[in-house]
Amino acid sequence: MSWRRPADAQDQGSAEHPVDSGYLRPVGRRNYLVEGVSGTGKTSVCDELEGRGYHAVHGDRELAYQGDPITGAAVEGGTHEHHLWRVEKVKALVADQDEAATSFCGGSRNFLDFIDLFDGVLSSRSISTP
Repeated sequence: MSWRRPADAQDQGSAEHPVDSGYLRPVGRRNYLVEGVSGTGKTSVCDELEGRGYHAVHGDRELAYQGDPITGAAVEGGTHEHHLWRVEKVKALVADQDEAATSFCGGSRNFLDFIDLFDGVLSSRSISTP
């Protein structure tokens, strides 16, 4: 698995988001996305983090719904392409400063709508197996 910065992160600091060694350092809070394709262990990672006392959000349980990938409008039934996260809820959880760090675990088809909110992304997509 690999960590990476969000692709659109800027290296310019500010009073709210100072730069330290080229990485953005939001004040008082870190947020991480643990994502990947189905069956790669995202839920297991989330359970393990919680078991060790870390704050973790089961995105597929707490944030997900079936929606139109273009408009975000809820749809009945749906397929894998309709598995979305509620962007406003993600934003609200990221804005909450009660925890030092939070890991959001799960997959969604609309992750590009909120990926820039995270300080790092752990993705099973970068794993290659023999």
